[in-house]
Amino acid sequence: MKRYITILVFLLLLVSSMKTKEVKADIGPKASLTVTVTGISEPYFLDILQYEKYYNSPILEGEVLEERLLGYYLETYPNILNGYLDDEDFNSYLLYSPMGIVKRTSFSNTEQIFVMDYMIPDTYKIVLVTENDIMIVSETLTKTAFNTVLTFDLTGVDTSINQTGVGIVTGNISFARLTLDTLLRTILRVIYTLIIEIGILYIYLYRKKDSYIKVIKVNLVTQIILSLIVIYTYLSSGWFNAVIFLFLLEIIVFLVEATIYYHILKEHSKASAIAYAFVANLGSFLIGLLLLQYI
Repeated sequence: MKRYITILVFLLLLVSSMKTKEVKADIGPKASLTVTVTGISEPYFLDILQYEKYYNSPILEGEVLEERLLGYYLETYPNILNGYLDDEDFNSYLLYSPMGIVKRTSFSNTEQIFVMDYMIPDTYKIVLVTENDIMIVSETLTKTAFNTVLTFDLTGVDTSINQTGVGIVTGNISFARLTLDTLLRTILRVIYTLIIEIGILYIYLYRKKDSYIKVIKVNLVTQIILSLIVIYTYLSSGWFNAVIFLFLLEIIVFLVEATIYYHILKEHSKASAIAYAFVANLGSFLIGLLLLQYI
């Protein structure tokens, strides 16, 4: 049995490490960045600065500029960011990302909420430009979650002079937070999956305590590994990629569990053990799809 579990672990790690073009293809839901700005009362423009690895930030004019500005939440855009490249090679997401879009979803005297939901850069800074062309720039941020939700608090920041690396940014911006979310969701998913698979075992008329102990032991290994990979993928890469991994991993888990149950479940026929493995993993896959929306 240990041999089969070792094979399973190897196959799951192999699948989880794949960086296929299909998974990275431009299909399915897109990563998003939601920024709530607080602590500033004067009018401002908001954008994010993306890392420009080609060191190219030309001044845009004419139809090209007009086309890019269609994705902005205001009719005007600060000229200071057109052609701007900071000393760390960051430039405007709106102007220099192929599909840069900055939307404002909420506006009040105390806060504004902005959403960017296409081709969010992995490394970026939040930039505010006041009506006097004063630039207020956050620290450099790294994307860790598929749907990043941040608060940019500028309470106490002097907005009369250009400032870089100021303000307090909070939200799901650290791998530690992502890992904790992954672990908590994994525990819940494993519990629900075990309930489903034990229930199906009962339906298949297995009654001996030994059968249940064996199935629980196998599932604790398979489902913990599977759930960790799928839920981490969901949090970091989104629902679409997580479903792909869930489907691939469930096939591997079925093959391994069917082989194990074929040898260790003695209460009924070997055919019954294989049939149970198939139905249990089908149920696990379906419940996994459902739980991705909630866990």
